[in-house]
Amino acid sequence: MPTIPYVKRVRQALHQLVKDHQGVISLYVLNVRILGPDNSTNPRHRLRSESRVRNILNREVRARRITIDRDEATTLVTVTMEGWSFYRAFGSPPVYAAGDARLMRLTIPQLYRQADALRRILEDIQGTFLDHYPDNTDAQSLATLPDAIRVFYETLSDLEYSNSELQLEMNYEEGRSRRLRSAHGSES
Repeated sequence: MPTIPYVKRVRQALHQLVKDHQGVISLYVLNVRILGPDNSTNPRHRLRSESRVRNILNREVRARRITIDRDEATTLVTVTMEGWSFYRAFGSPPVYAAGDARLMRLTIPQLYRQADALRRILEDIQGTFLDHYPDNTDAQSLATLPDAIRVFYETLSDLEYSNSELQLEMNYEEGRSRRLRSAHGSES
């Protein structure tokens, strides 16, 4: 059975850390998660594996996804903000735009994964939309969600237009008021 490459093991362990909503882990615990418990059957192999993991962790530090704090009694690995977004998305399939040529080359299982990823994205958007507008009946199903979003943007556009009209009217009235005051002040 082929072994999982070390880079993937490290990123998978950090992905699990982010998924569990933890941002800090000790280096020792991270090594155990990546390499398994230290059974000392082959110490040379273990040292070589730990060296590879350290090199990969240093690469992740240079990519600014994690920081390693060696000042504490135990060395701590902390996930940065860039790391949170990277590791949260690690392992998920890429989402292709409609009309992308790569969609034509996907197998049926890959297309199902693509559809599932799009469904999860839409459910996330739907959840956010319903948090702010719980009474919106169009947002209750994924099929009518695009219509609800379209209506929302049209309403937003109308409100922006009305707001700019009101600002222009206010500015006109303010200018007229200033002119009248200055004309009235110059007559005295």
